[in-house]
Amino acid sequence: MLRHIAAANVKALVVDDDAAVRRLIERQLRRLGIEAVRTAADGAEAMRTVETSCTPFDVVICDLKMPNEDGLVLLRRLAALSHPPAIILTSGEDPLFLDAARRVGLGHHLRILGAISKPHTLTALAELLAGIEAPPSATRAHPSSAPLLDGAEIASALEAGYAEAWFQPQIALSTRRVVGVEALLRLRDPQRGLLLPASFIGPAEKHGLLAALTEFVLCQAVTWCQVWHNHGFQLSVSVNVSATTMHDLSYPDLAAALCAKRGVCPTKVVFELTESSLASDATALLDILTRLRLKGFRVSIDDFGTGYSSLDQLRTLPFNELKLDHRLVQDAAHNPRSRLILRNAVAMASELGMSTVAEGVESAAVLDLVSDLRCDLAQGFLIAAPMPADAVAEWLAHRPAASSAPAGGSRAKAVPGPDFDR
Repeated sequence: MLRHIAAANVKALVVDDDAAVRRLIERQLRRLGIEAVRTAADGAEAMRTVETSCTPFDVVICDLKMPNEDGLVLLRRLAALSHPPAIILTSGEDPLFLDAARRVGLGHHLRILGAISKPHTLTALAELLAGIEAPPSATRAHPSSAPLLDGAEIASALEAGYAEAWFQPQIALSTRRVVGVEALLRLRDPQRGLLLPASFIGPAEKHGLLAALTEFVLCQAVTWCQVWHNHGFQLSVSVNVSATTMHDLSYPDLAAALCAKRGVCPTKVVFELTESSLASDATALLDILTRLRLKGFRVSIDDFGTGYSSLDQLRTLPFNELKLDHRLVQDAAHNPRSRLILRNAVAMASELGMSTVAEGVESAAVLDLVSDLRCDLAQGFLIAAPMPADAVAEWLAHRPAASSAPAGGSRAKAVPGPDFDR
């Protein structure tokens, strides 16, 4: 039985060069309760309809292959609107082409409800239209809309104590227990509020401040790791390491000294390196990573699945963890090619004796997928959003006992913050 969407106020535009297809989709929409339907034969006519309409359209059902102005041109033009409609893509081309067009739409920051191959069924259309009722999923801040700090502001934030380490939990997929956290940097500006990395990482790199930010996050991560361990939560902590840090041959000694000072075993600390970090001096990088491993630290290649030289880095550098990029993980839920790449990456990591972490787990379908593929760990908004350090223990204490109880099985009380003596 078809789900009849709450469509009294939904306004739809059907764009297709085939008049018979336009009439078919219009009839399907009316069967689903959408009465306000307009049609257009190509992208140019569609934009004229949108621009002259008294009220905005809620959804555009758009063919891709059209004369005069095709669907991809229409996507670009719709993205320029102040309030673009949701989009459903249709095409008689192969699924790979259709998925590429979907990703183009996402790249333009459009709300893509989905893509369906022709000829489509009424049920398939209804399932996508049901997405209109749900609010758009939590989105990441668009980098161009984030306020950018300058070097002096970043340095002042560090000096004034406005920098904060937040943490996002990671679960072991075999047990669903929380076993670790990733440390993430935030800056709390007195006027602009909490700022995400898009506001300061680029400027920090430009002004030579990445090493200072990395040192701050590492110190916070190790100190809080000690606090959680003292209260029975045996969590590991992952820290993103900058390319600047990877030039410092003394870094393994400094990291080991910090762990010794805080009483944290190096095996509980994971250093995550992005591909940009791997582009530094090859000999120095190999020296640093090998000595980190000698001292017991774990080293992870971050954002795997997005770079061109990642496989070569796996061949030459002593990584023992593979962190799968959130875009690859999420795309694998509905893209067979991405799913095959993800499956092979997990299998390869297993053959190399490496553990795997799936980022971007934001739906039950993705969680089931990475579980079925035998990833080791997962993190993402479905599990938990990043949170302030002093909220981690309380969050753990309110999870089911089987998945979050501290060592010894007792529930945690409020955990006091660390006494920093830096």
